[in-house]
Amino acid sequence: MPSNKERPGLTREAWITAAFEVLMKSGPRAVAVEPLARVLGATKGSFYWHFDNREELFRCALERWEEANTAEVIALIDRADDDPRVRARALIDLVTGSDFRRGELDMLVAADNPDIATALKRVTEARIDYVKRLLVAAGFTDDVARRRAFLAYSSYLGRMQLSYSVPETLPATSEELQLLADEFMVVLFGPG
Repeated sequence: MPSNKERPGLTREAWITAAFEVLMKSGPRAVAVEPLARVLGATKGSFYWHFDNREELFRCALERWEEANTAEVIALIDRADDDPRVRARALIDLVTGSDFRRGELDMLVAADNPDIATALKRVTEARIDYVKRLLVAAGFTDDVARRRAFLAYSSYLGRMQLSYSVPETLPATSEELQLLADEFMVVLFGPG
């Protein structure tokens, strides 16, 4: 019989993927060993084969979130076009058109956890810096670009909160969503 490291679905990566999915769907508190073991059809022994404790797995899930929801998104948008306005619009369309995942909002609430606070700081800085770079590439000064990027990210966080608390306030149709994105581009870059 193969060891736990060799059995399909019981790799370290499978545990991290399952923890990441739970983190995004249900928030940080839901990342727990026993429920994940049930989802994976594994035992707690399998978990301890790959991780020293829940905190190690949780940090890996946070790293996966940072990579998948920030670094990979930035790389995807950068491949879209050379024009910073086109890239900004692609980013707006991506983040406003994607399904809301409550885990990110729950992480903001749980920022008193040092691991979450560290990951949130890195993600927030990377996201604001990326929008700032788009604005600088479009001709804005560093200071103006930083302020506008901060406002853009604050708007994203506000949309996330509205998605959770009063989803009926969000645009109901793709046409409304596109019109809102058009307006946001004007707010971000100015008319024209």
